[in-house]
Amino acid sequence: MKISIIYYSETGTTAQAASWIAEGARAVAGVEVRLFNLAENDSPDKAFIEASDAVIFGTPTYVANMC
Repeated sequence: MKISIIYYSETGTTAQAASWIAEGARAVAGVEVRLFNLAENDSPDKAFIEASDAVIFGTPTYVANMC
């Protein structure tokens, strides 16, 4: 099973939450997880994302608006 975690994090808080989710998913045998921080990576691996069985999105809120 492949899982993509796509998130945006400037301060690191959302990145930490994404890393905890990835750690938990990796504890299950046969699971492959990749993290994509959109603040650092302009071109995430689209082939991996399309092949993923699950895609998890993480976004912080700033003044009640999502990124």
